[in-house]
Amino acid sequence: MDLRTRKLEMDFILEGDEHSLHVLNAVSPGWTCSIPFAKHVVSQIPI
Repeated sequence: MDLRTRKLEMDFILEGDEHSLHVLNAVSPGWTCSIPFAKHVVSQIPI
């Protein structure tokens, strides 16, 4: 649930800043440990 928009989110949300990155709405342990998803998350980390 996105409290800002009051809408139910049906997908993963990556949120953070220069100090952290959070994976929100991760309802599937099988998907979050997959290599393609891990590559996507890593690509979102600011360098």
